[in-house]
Amino acid sequence: MKQKWFARALTSLVLTGIILLSLASCGDGYYSPIKSSRLERTVVAKMGEYEINYELVRFIFMSRIDRYDGGDRSRWQGEEAAALWETAKADFLAYISDIYAVFDICRAWGIDPEGDNIDDTVDEYIKADIDGGEIAGQTVEGYGSVKAYKQALADSDCTDAVRRLLYRYSACLSSLYSYVAVNGAEGKAAPTEEDLKAFLSGDGYAHINRVFIPFGALGGDTPEEQRAAVHNTMVTIRDKMIAANGNYAELVKVAFSRSYSSVSSLASDSQIDNGIWIGKYSADRDYSETLYDTIFSIQEGEISDIIETDDGCYILYGMSKGTAPLDEPQLRQIIVELWREELYSKQIQEKADELYAGVVYEKRFSELSGAALMEGK
Repeated sequence: MKQKWFARALTSLVLTGIILLSLASCGDGYYSPIKSSRLERTVVAKMGEYEINYELVRFIFMSRIDRYDGGDRSRWQGEEAAALWETAKADFLAYISDIYAVFDICRAWGIDPEGDNIDDTVDEYIKADIDGGEIAGQTVEGYGSVKAYKQALADSDCTDAVRRLLYRYSACLSSLYSYVAVNGAEGKAAPTEEDLKAFLSGDGYAHINRVFIPFGALGGDTPEEQRAAVHNTMVTIRDKMIAANGNYAELVKVAFSRSYSSVSSLASDSQIDNGIWIGKYSADRDYSETLYDTIFSIQEGEISDIIETDDGCYILYGMSKGTAPLDEPQLRQIIVELWREELYSKQIQEKADELYAGVVYEKRFSELSGAALMEGK
């Protein structure tokens, strides 16, 4: 698999008249879907053939609320509440349009987003949520019971239906990557030599290396202490990078070998030696604007400032661009996979833009606001 250092963003009562639950396990040890309440199921908008339910809007809004108000919830009651709501609305609708665009592009490549393979993956994720297990090479502890799973959903302003939708989105992205980027879609995604050279001669990608240290990796009992530990270390690393004066062997020693991967293990030797190629369309749409802009503007040999995100701190280093990687089989395969990933990622972006532009609001949407969503109304 291509050296990925970001992933799209995802997450993880009895019958009362508010929420109808189905607690029985179905075949093969999987758990039946838990029915959402009438309020949660309420359609508030439509995108093409897709209905957008209240529960999806509320979960995405609540999971991203700090991005909108900076942690100050009182702002949703003040004079700036209307402007904040417009910002939030544009953000969560763009997020939702990306989800449904992925489903459409899956179909275009012959992958059924509601087929048995995707269904089985979603079931495995839900089962791991409850029982624990191994998912995508990582151990999931699990909540231990359906009751605990339900409580975890409630605590995160989520529902089982939304959880399953996001797992379906993730499974579809994985299927697209495997089918198209890695395997070439049975010959339907086969770049010519001219295609690859044109890609590497253009500005549609970045070639960088980076230092990333997640918060918590260097100890600290509180979030503040964890942030301080990482930030102080990054200051020292950046000073050493500057002192290396472009000596790549020294940069590897003082910087890149200190870096962590997206799953908080030390970065691979391949990444340290060769850097990372990132396409503008396949780059994660959900990381900070500063990080994205720096990735695609940094020049060869340039060292960025320390960039702090929700997850940790980064220092980016500009690597050389050009067609040389095509002469090395291992690097050529990385470029081929990136070209293919850019192919379907551009299709996703174009479809998402189309869905976003065509959104139709139901009457219930006019009743939504930041304050109302925080209260679950």
